[in-house]
Amino acid sequence: MKGVRGILFEMLSALRSVINTQNKTIPKFVSVDVNNRPSVRPMKASSIIKDLEVLGDMAHTMTTKLSWLLPEARRYSSAMEAASKGTLESHLSAIGNTLADLKTMLDWELASSQHGSGASVLEKPVSMACSQPAYMYHTRTSDVTRGGLLQCTEAETTGGYWPGNDGSIGSWYGVNMGEAKMVVAPSNTLLHSTYPPYTSLREKHPQVCAHTSHHQHITEQCAKVTTPQPPQRPWIPLTESDRTKPSCIFTVMCYNVLCDKYATRQMYGYCPSWALEWEYRKKGIMDEIKHYLADIITLQEVETDQFFNFFLPELKNDGYDGIFSPKSRAKHMSENERKYVDGCAIFWRTSKFTLVKERLIEFNQLAMANHDGSEDMLNRVMTKDNIGLAALLETKEAAWENTEVLPDKSQVNQSVLVCTAHIHWDPEFCDVKLIQTIMLMSEIRQIIGQIVDESQHRSRLGRKIDPGSIQLLLCGDLNSLPDSGVVEFLTKGSVSMDHEDFKGFGYKTCLQKIAMTKNNNSLVNSSANIYTHNYRLSAAYDFAIMAYTNYTYDFKGIIDYIFHSSDTMSSLGVLGPIDPDWFRENKVMGCPHPHIPSDHFSLLVQLEMRPVSLTLNHPNGLLHR
Repeated sequence: MKGVRGILFEMLSALRSVINTQNKTIPKFVSVDVNNRPSVRPMKASSIIKDLEVLGDMAHTMTTKLSWLLPEARRYSSAMEAASKGTLESHLSAIGNTLADLKTMLDWELASSQHGSGASVLEKPVSMACSQPAYMYHTRTSDVTRGGLLQCTEAETTGGYWPGNDGSIGSWYGVNMGEAKMVVAPSNTLLHSTYPPYTSLREKHPQVCAHTSHHQHITEQCAKVTTPQPPQRPWIPLTESDRTKPSCIFTVMCYNVLCDKYATRQMYGYCPSWALEWEYRKKGIMDEIKHYLADIITLQEVETDQFFNFFLPELKNDGYDGIFSPKSRAKHMSENERKYVDGCAIFWRTSKFTLVKERLIEFNQLAMANHDGSEDMLNRVMTKDNIGLAALLETKEAAWENTEVLPDKSQVNQSVLVCTAHIHWDPEFCDVKLIQTIMLMSEIRQIIGQIVDESQHRSRLGRKIDPGSIQLLLCGDLNSLPDSGVVEFLTKGSVSMDHEDFKGFGYKTCLQKIAMTKNNNSLVNSSANIYTHNYRLSAAYDFAIMAYTNYTYDFKGIIDYIFHSSDTMSSLGVLGPIDPDWFRENKVMGCPHPHIPSDHFSLLVQLEMRPVSLTLNHPNGLLHR
């Protein structure tokens, strides 16, 4: 459920869209769900008016209840404290914080749609890093889009924006001429100016008029946000390494970087426009990656063009190589359109690992090939073009250099199958999420089977490698909470055929077909009424460590994961969360934020991997069913 705040945010977005319309046509209204993903539908003025009437009724009812309930609650809390029976202070504080956030949002949305009272003014020069003097942001009101309340230190002046012919909004900025100072506001906000018209301003001060792109450059290079940087995320040690045995210690990062096409004001209206721009965010994302320099990096929501022209060149300079695949839709697009399709990427440090084999997993193709006449599989699963990506890596000798006891030569080239996936986002399609995950694990089994078969052909003696010798690492944005069928399936190794996440749709026959391996060893246990997979997996993060990996206005929860083989790998430590006090004290309602470039937080774990021959039974947890 969106809750009152989500509904209010949605309605205000619609109202702002109508107010800012220049061409008399009603725009499409972009609504957002609990995961902040867009749902575009045409909106009529009558529909918006009806929504606003509902909003008015809600506001009236809430005001009436609050005016009675809050004073009574405070009196009751005081009586409880006097009688040493406890207090309601924590509840009252929580309600107060929520109402303060709501007031901030309403003040900004309603004020900025009518006048310039919420605009930020660039005043006092703070740096000479740019060709023009740099300016510090100031504001007259609590501006949630700048991340906090800022202060004016000099005499305030009004300013304005003008609409461009292409629908963009230009702005005045200057070099501290007294009457011409830069005014900054969200790019979709039209402010009414007390300055002379743009033409007269250009005649009087031509040097203060610039193209919007220059304004963007100045914003990116010189803007200063007064919200303090969040504190460093803590490193949380979990266990000690066993130094008496050979082991490979390496780090793994999983990070959804939020691709540019999803980072819109309609979806993240609480974040200033300039902080949503990819040219601004990509620096923060790369800084995050390079700060930790994990040995293996898995990324989701990487645009095709950005992989080849940004991520891969940048990381190659630091000793990485990588692979990438866009979502399945890219195959049906023109070359120009294809470069904006997002997908998954895997990078590895070339000094420690070498790539042996890569494999793309297309869930819609698997659905098409195995639908077995199921309309639900065709209509619900096949239409989603999410992907998985797998890379078979082998360790090099340098990967074992941090252990006191070196492995045998036969143990140096340890195989690790690294998989990443971006599962479908929509909470209404939890059946699709679970089916895609079952497909993923079935394909991993197929990949390992192919590797084993190929090893026999490469071997001089015609011997196959043991499938249990290939260790597994699974990372991704699974868009599923810890209590979901997806996580239950991965951690427990099985899920009921009648699990509530299947929503009663007819998938059993086609799932049995998907789960059948080449040697007819089915991953379906019909007598037990369960679907199974072949690996014992552990989550690198205890779910109590990170309360959320995705942090937006309408949704905060754990949906990103790192899983590893239980019997051969263990977590030595993980990167902890950002201090929640920073969010609360600075009233940060969601991410992205000028200091946080994605709506997801990166996961980082240090793993200890033991050589296969030192483990018992089935080294990677593979269960021969």
